Amino acid sequence: MKRTLPELIVDFLQFSDDARPSAEQFGRFSSGKWRYALRWMDDTGLALYFLRKLRDGNATSRVPAFVLQRLEANLAANERRSVYMQQQFAVLNRKLNNAGVKYAAVKGLTLIPQFCPDRALRHQNDFDYLVDEQSLPGARMALEEMGYCLYKRTDWECIYGMPSQTSVVPGHEQYEAEAPHAVELHLTIGEWQDLLLTEPQFLENTIVKTSGDVPFPALPEEQAFLLQSLHAFYHILGNWLRLSWLFEIAYFFETRHADRQLWDGLARNLADDSRLREMVALVSELTTQFFRVPAPLPIRMWQAELRPPVRVWIDHYARKWVFGGNRIDEFTLFPTRRLPLFLCQQFMAGSLRAGVLRRLVPLARVSRVARTVAAEPSAAFRPEFRRRERLFRRSLFHLGAGLRYLWEVPRWKWLNMKYASAIVPPRHAAHHAVEMPSRDSPILNGPPSCRPGS
Repeated sequence: MKRTLPELIVDFLQFSDDARPSAEQFGRFSSGKWRYALRWMDDTGLALYFLRKLRDGNATSRVPAFVLQRLEANLAANERRSVYMQQQFAVLNRKLNNAGVKYAAVKGLTLIPQFCPDRALRHQNDFDYLVDEQSLPGARMALEEMGYCLYKRTDWECIYGMPSQTSVVPGHEQYEAEAPHAVELHLTIGEWQDLLLTEPQFLENTIVKTSGDVPFPALPEEQAFLLQSLHAFYHILGNWLRLSWLFEIAYFFETRHADRQLWDGLARNLADDSRLREMVALVSELTTQFFRVPAPLPIRMWQAELRPPVRVWIDHYARKWVFGGNRIDEFTLFPTRRLPLFLCQQFMAGSLRAGVLRRLVPLARVSRVARTVAAEPSAAFRPEFRRRERLFRRSLFHLGAGLRYLWEVPRWKWLNMKYASAIVPPRHAAHHAVEMPSRDSPILNGPPSCRPGS
């Protein structure tokens, strides 16, 4: 089966030399496909990693000249931005320290070099801090003194930005130093309270690092990995994921694979938390499948224990979801955006699964806009309607995604039944061993009639 250009780019970024495709395959794609891929790489955070891989493999001549030019311009801009972000990071840390805030800097620049070898390769658009609830007023005051304004507040986070900065920039302009950035104060990593998960006490396990001669509390490697895995997991349940997060976890696996103390410590700390182990195993399984990097032994054991529905979703829906047409501003008839809802139901309490249906289709918004046009057709030409029309387009996108999910429900049930019948021996063969099917087993692929779009 031929790979699309985004799929081939991900394959090219794999850590396994044996599985990596030849860069010569890039020559078979048109300029239009490459323009789409540039936007896609900006969205997924893989653009600069891709450029580094091309350079390391002496393969820059295998991509069109305008693609290489854009990637190199993005890298030069991001190098300037990373210097600015490093300086701003030091100022923020000094302010929080002086205010006596109990915090831990997470993600972003704290991932260098464990998850990313060079800060210029990683685009960063915000600063993330875990903050103790009692310290939140002091942290907010420190940010306001620096000129930041509160843009969003929920029960679990406060998001600040600079009023002088625009909120949206085109994909390739996000690398410029003056592109907007946010400061996010988190009380927890995710808002998924219905998962009934007790979040690890990250603030109780900090170490001291230094940036710009300013000390700041950060997480040790084991905790940083756990936070990155949880962060990716929560976003998967929220129907969105930056592939660069998985690539950075893959890099961590590659460089820390032999650190037995690290992985044994993680195994001990999660020994009594099967739910958290499965979340880590899920993210790690996606990481190893997309980027062909071996997971450490404890995580491989957790991957082998994944529940059948989770395994079915990984094997049959993850890749379809990741590479589906899921940009709201680009027309896709039946986008795959809602496919993680199958996975979401596996981690929510039984009484809360009905809430999944409310996330499917925004029928109320679609019908409201449609009634307006039917009652007064001239309203379609008014500026305020055009703003609502963007909402209408978004509603249609989510409507299509919801219908795609509903279309997949029979196949989802069929795949789970097939998986269950493959691993549970029938009564007349109860005393015979049954071999677990491999991920490529035909029994999990299903007949063509069960594959929408096939």
